[in-house]
Amino acid sequence: MTISREDTYLTQIDSNAFDAVYINFNLADYGPIRKVFSAATEKGLGVISREAFMKGQLFKMADEIGFANRSKLAQIALKWNLSHEAVATVIIGTNNPEHLKKNLSVLNNINLTDEDNHVIETLKTSEIYQTYETNKIREFYQD
Repeated sequence: MTISREDTYLTQIDSNAFDAVYINFNLADYGPIRKVFSAATEKGLGVISREAFMKGQLFKMADEIGFANRSKLAQIALKWNLSHEAVATVIIGTNNPEHLKKNLSVLNNINLTDEDNHVIETLKTSEIYQTYETNKIREFYQD
């Protein structure tokens, strides 16, 4: 299921028909933290997150704030994602083996540094981020 609305995920979890929740989750699409993660944890479901790089929008946001190190940004996004206890797995896509190796290196230390948190806070000042966040939160909590 790839619908990213809170009520859909909660219904999925309550159905007892799944072993995991496959969910959009990233720096600007964080709605699942409020209810979905705790509901999944209570039912013993794994959380598999996707869209950590926001379908490439993350890198456009970085361009807007002048942050050029895309590899570091990808690692920050993955560490942020994995810093949430409910998240068991993050699905990423790449056609570049070197990018995959760099991304996998975050598993050696998933703790966010002060520098990582600074990058995240600066990223949030991007107009692209703010628009993306507004749209995703509206979509997630849609009635």
